[in-house]
Amino acid sequence: MIVVLILAVLVGILVPQYRGALTVARLRKAEQELITIAQAIDAYSARNEGHFPLTLFQVGFGGKRDPWGVPYCYFNYEDGTGDGLEWAVGAGLVDPDAIAASAPPPAETVAPTGTGNGNGNGSGSGNGNGNAGAGAGAGTGTGATSGTAGIATVNSNGNASAMADARTMQVGNAVSALNSRQLSKQELDSLRSTLSTTPSAQFFTGIPAEQTRRRDRFLFPVNSDYDLFSLGPNGRTSVSLGEAMAQDDVLRANNGGYYGPACDY
Repeated sequence: MIVVLILAVLVGILVPQYRGALTVARLRKAEQELITIAQAIDAYSARNEGHFPLTLFQVGFGGKRDPWGVPYCYFNYEDGTGDGLEWAVGAGLVDPDAIAASAPPPAETVAPTGTGNGNGNGSGSGNGNGNAGAGAGAGTGTGATSGTAGIATVNSNGNASAMADARTMQVGNAVSALNSRQLSKQELDSLRSTLSTTPSAQFFTGIPAEQTRRRDRFLFPVNSDYDLFSLGPNGRTSVSLGEAMAQDDVLRANNGGYYGPACDY
């Protein structure tokens, strides 16, 4: 009984200490990751005439999750775009249909085009892998036996590129219409590359800046350029850091002058 009592006392002391140490470690990790992401955002801005990325996917941090497993939140004031803003949708601040872009089209199954290489009665017209054969397209040829008509699964690069271009221009036009700003060719190229190479890329656009930007307990904006923060252990937040649910957020504030818990800001 004495041994059990001692073990119970030790558990009662050590478990809270372990949990506290784990929380502190996660807070520090979130702070460092916010600094790293902010540096990437600022570097992008320096390359694009002071304009910030439309989405974190453009700087390699799209969909990145904080130490509690929730995506980091980013809100570009100038363009009304960002990532991880589901909290704002849940709070009724953002239209649920505000997601502006998604994955490029999947690989398409197409009939091969070009000259096949088979022993079939006819050379197929296709670029496909496989043996071209009878009925694979217009063409004539001779062969000892009939070959297999090839159906190749390929990425239709031309179509994918055209669709990515159309998607990029659509998003660019939406952003420009919202904020009366034309995206530069460099920005459009960056967005086009993001959409065409990142299957999971999707972000919000048309976000109303004034009602969505984060504010301190006195309702002054915590930044004047963009918001970047983690929802913290509870996975919830609000516009005002004065709200209890936002006190555990880990955020960037003062335009990068502060990184840390909202409760200490």
